[in-house]
Amino acid sequence: MKPRKFLWLLPIFVLAASCSRDPQVQAQRYVENGNKFFEKGKYKEASIMYRRALQKDLRF
Repeated sequence: MKPRKFLWLLPIFVLAASCSRDPQVQAQRYVENGNKFFEKGKYKEASIMYRRALQKDLRF
């Protein structure tokens, strides 16, 4: 019975963890994914990743 009391806390923890991501880390991931797409010749996808990186952090 005790574990059920804490089940309602799980969505709160998941939400808090997803909201606390560092924008620089996310931007860096977008750049890395963009580079992978670029190397494969998928320039449209790479462009999308680079734009998303710029939305997160203008230094990228």
